[in-house]
Amino acid sequence: MLAIWTDDFELTFNTYVRPLEFLQLFGITLLLLIVLRITVSIFRRYKINSLRKRIKVSIIITLLVSSFYYISYGYHIYLNRIANADIRAGVLKKLVTSSISFKGYSIKNLTAEEYLEIARKTWFPKLPHDAENINLAYYYDGFLPDYTFFLEYYVPRNPKLEIINYKDETFSKTQTIERVGTRFKVNYSERLW
Repeated sequence: MLAIWTDDFELTFNTYVRPLEFLQLFGITLLLLIVLRITVSIFRRYKINSLRKRIKVSIIITLLVSSFYYISYGYHIYLNRIANADIRAGVLKKLVTSSISFKGYSIKNLTAEEYLEIARKTWFPKLPHDAENINLAYYYDGFLPDYTFFLEYYVPRNPKLEIINYKDETFSKTQTIERVGTRFKVNYSERLW
């Protein structure tokens, strides 16, 4: 079920989802084995010798623990493959992978709904709901924590955003706001080197 809900969108914006889910699966399985061992000890302590009762209790415990995965993965399958399938496919069509030495991608002309779907999977900043014509670029080293993030979007009214201009030895963050006709253009960038 993990392979079903982790579509290309998930793997693009959340690259560690499968290894982390595998570790979680391994941990819950280990926890289940410990609980079953404790159950066997309880059976011995209270002298429950009926094999039928032991098997029934063990099956119920196993089903209860594994139901967590069925519910969780079922929810993710519904969200990713049914409810948000069109949004996710639209984002992947607009995605252009980096051709430079860094890893990364750029995406142009996103809607607020498409950007929100990306922001749910990443650390990218939240935007006003009326943001439009969203362009982003994200490049990272892959080995070192170095990254560059650019975000540009328009809002139809005066945004309640502040101008940011922060820089230190290894990190910079800037945000500018300019009026373009009746709209406001916001440029945001972050860089770690």
